[in-house]
Amino acid sequence: MFKTNKPDGLNAISPAVGDKPTERPNSLRGVFIIGTDTEVGKTFQACRLARALLARGKKVGVYKPVASGARPTGCKKNDKSLAGNSSLDNSDAEWLQAAASSPEPLSRICPQSFAAAIAPPLAARLEGKQVDERLLIDGAQWWRNHCDFLIVEGAGGALSPISDSMLVLDVAQKLRLPLVLIAANRLGVVNHTLLSIEAAGARHLDLLGVVLNTLPSSSPLEYSMKHALPQTLAVDGDSDNDANSGGDDALARRTNRELLQKFVRLPVVDNIDELINLLVRTDRMTTSSKTIPVD
Repeated sequence: MFKTNKPDGLNAISPAVGDKPTERPNSLRGVFIIGTDTEVGKTFQACRLARALLARGKKVGVYKPVASGARPTGCKKNDKSLAGNSSLDNSDAEWLQAAASSPEPLSRICPQSFAAAIAPPLAARLEGKQVDERLLIDGAQWWRNHCDFLIVEGAGGALSPISDSMLVLDVAQKLRLPLVLIAANRLGVVNHTLLSIEAAGARHLDLLGVVLNTLPSSSPLEYSMKHALPQTLAVDGDSDNDANSGGDDALARRTNRELLQKFVRLPVVDNIDELINLLVRTDRMTTSSKTIPVD
């Protein structure tokens, strides 16, 4: 599937124009959203996609296998934690729940949450716990009969440790969902994006496209949940916050897409809902299987 006349470094991973997603056994229907790093806008884009699918009449499931940096709160009455940590209220899970209009408790959306804002296996260790690797997978499989389309959001970057022995892409590989890569549109993104694509290709994962997400200047965590839209900067020169105030980084924002497209033969878009037709078409190609093994 992976062939191209692009530079040699990407020969193994850039799908040729006209290639179709590989048909694969899968008991889930949906997409796995990965990032080039932490705080690049994965939740922004997951929420956008959830809203777009809802508008098409889909029953949307949302799932974050594990989160760290959750803030302590009181237990929610209807939220019986699957991992025994219902006293942690994770904002990413709340945003996903709201965007998908999901009636499911937060413990289904993010069954494992830890307080320290570090890699999940280390955050778990600080609490005398361990990330449950089987739950990472089984928590996603629960959604099989509870939604039309599941949006899985990874934690951190594509190669971030998600448990003591697994990276984010290892979980994606076990779930066998197609990927969308979220990359922050800033200086350095081309390198980060190409490295992430290389990593996905080395695992023979189906990468559908890259979202070049332009983050707010003040904080990447500024969300407008009313419409599940990021308060982004313009990149076309029409905004007061554009190149005149951003220096080299603003110049990079305007040119990153053009440079990326020279090296990858994948869609590079501003927002994930621009890929919705491709996502729905890929979803229709999946077939069912009973289980996904965990080694």
